[in-house]
Amino acid sequence: MSSTALPVVARSGERVSAANISAWARLPARPYELFKCGLSKMRERGELRPEADPAALAHLLTAAFQGGALLDQAAGDSTPLRDALYGALAYVESFAADR
Repeated sequence: MSSTALPVVARSGERVSAANISAWARLPARPYELFKCGLSKMRERGELRPEADPAALAHLLTAAFQGGALLDQAAGDSTPLRDALYGALAYVESFAADR
């Protein structure tokens, strides 16, 4: 996994704050649309294999983000959010085109 894969998630053990999560939720386009658009562009550029389904992958990333954020808020611990996003990103990366 690249070091820039999780710009929103904690770096060096920092916790993702509720303010960051709230700001993300207020974006004009919801996370699903942002993920789908980005993944579609990646597939168009040949960064993802043709069989990668941007809509399905966007659902996965959105579920990992929202579910992890909910667990983070409930437990006061960013570990579930980090783990969910790393797992989802690892799956997305499995569709990376061979270069």
